[in-house]
Amino acid sequence: MRWDPTDPLQRHARYSLHAGIWGLFFALLSVPQVALLLGALSMYWGISALRGKLPKSAREKPGKGGKRGRRGVGATAEDVAGTSRSTEPDEAGAGAGGAGGGAGGRPPIPIAVTPAQADKAKRTAAVSGLVTASLTLAIVAATFAFQFVYSDFFACQNDALTQSSRDECKRHLPEELRPFLEDR
Repeated sequence: MRWDPTDPLQRHARYSLHAGIWGLFFALLSVPQVALLLGALSMYWGISALRGKLPKSAREKPGKGGKRGRRGVGATAEDVAGTSRSTEPDEAGAGAGGAGGGAGGRPPIPIAVTPAQADKAKRTAAVSGLVTASLTLAIVAATFAFQFVYSDFFACQNDALTQSSRDECKRHLPEELRPFLEDR
């Protein structure tokens, strides 16, 4: 596993990525209020993941018994995933895989992730979250700006009681935009 679920900075990076993607979907599906919320959260989480530093208790190597400072025993990736990645082969694996290590003679899955791999995964997710958040916020800003600039057209459309009066609202739009908004 390339990410550590116990690391708050990696969690923020992943939250940033997921919120940015969902914000982009909501922006494209014309729900700008939800897209604005998700884009802002994604931007916050992405920046905090890139700028953040682990607290001293998390940076120190765990001592005897797996204790981390005053927080008690820290969970490992195997605890959260519910898997056991012990390096000792069990009886079922030894009979099927032979003495070659893992199943089919392959080496066993590595237990730990290097700090460089964890940092790269965090940075990639955080930057991707920032990019999607930026796109989301740009689409939302363009939507709000369009509604503000052409508010006369939208007010006329909402106040129209008949189809003929609704068709007269086109005079509030420039010639170039009329084909795009005819059916609205």
